[in-house]
Amino acid sequence: MTPSLEDAAARAAVLPSDWQLTRLARRVVERERRHDRPVETLRIETWRIVYAPDTLTATLQLVRDSKFSVDATGAIRQ
Repeated sequence: MTPSLEDAAARAAVLPSDWQLTRLARRVVERERRHDRPVETLRIETWRIVYAPDTLTATLQLVRDSKFSVDATGAIRQ
């Protein structure tokens, strides 16, 4: 993770609300555009680790799967 995205990514991981995920998506698009890399779509997945009560075996569970469309101006819509 690049330093410019760490704060937004950490906030979205803790509270994967629509607002936080959209904020992270905007930051990713802004960064990519600064580096002259166009973005048309963006997908952000939020995962958590779930432990089995009897064996403590860890498994990943998808919490959110958000997809964003980006227009030519950089505007984002979900």
